[in-house]
Amino acid sequence: MQVSDYKKPSTEITICVSVRKKMTWHASKVLNELFQVKPYLVLSLLYCSSSQPTTTTTTTNPIMAVGKNKRISKGKKGGKKKATDPFAKKDWYDIKAPSIFSVKNVGKTLVTRTQGTKIASEGLKHRVFEVSLADLQGDEDNAYRKIRLRAEDVQGRNVLTNFWGMNFTTDKLRSLVKRTTYAQSSQIRQIRRKMREIMTAQSTSCDLKELVRKFIPESIGKEIEKATSSIYPLQNVFIRKVKILKAPKFDLGKLMEVHGDYSEDVGVKLERPAEETMVEAPAETA
Repeated sequence: MQVSDYKKPSTEITICVSVRKKMTWHASKVLNELFQVKPYLVLSLLYCSSSQPTTTTTTTNPIMAVGKNKRISKGKKGGKKKATDPFAKKDWYDIKAPSIFSVKNVGKTLVTRTQGTKIASEGLKHRVFEVSLADLQGDEDNAYRKIRLRAEDVQGRNVLTNFWGMNFTTDKLRSLVKRTTYAQSSQIRQIRRKMREIMTAQSTSCDLKELVRKFIPESIGKEIEKATSSIYPLQNVFIRKVKILKAPKFDLGKLMEVHGDYSEDVGVKLERPAEETMVEAPAETA
């Protein structure tokens, strides 16, 4: 007997009983009291032909045996990943500054170890490092300058860098800015014109290595201050920001010239001893 006139619920209860021909009124009453079957549930009564004793099984939340459902036996799909140390697959490399600075060893940087087609040296190239000029020169008076160095080549465990830019710290800029000025507009235009002429002449008359050497002692700012003294007396003239807009084509020879006496410890070359030739003695004849 199957009741299908009511709305089918999300959970279907199956009752297996062993009867001969039909279920009596007394049996249906016992089922209602025992399992508290509500009218909207669908009951599927299966008639078993075996002679085993009557068994009834019902549950609102059936528990399946282990092994029937693969999700229960194996857990959730994907499972819990094993926690690994991210630094276990990384290596440390030394950052080398150009020879124009007093301190060559800037610091260290991390990169993922070479795996398959992913090479570690390719991940290091063109990285930009920002270092205080005080650390590069060993002088705290230059702490307000920030030097940017870009990785150009990797040799062994050393990363060779080159100058990539310069800037001022925020506290230094705020200390130099003043709200009041007494220069006229015509004087300001003349000072700016003079500044452009001096900076263009200084940057085009030398290479990058010599230009950086002029930035460190602020020789260009002193020259501008001296040249504009007849227009208006200036104080605290600095080259605030330097940025490379277009880098030249990479040249390993020029990079090695920038690093000067840099030499990598690659060992000592040894000559292979000459192989001894074995001369066979002539066979004696009777």
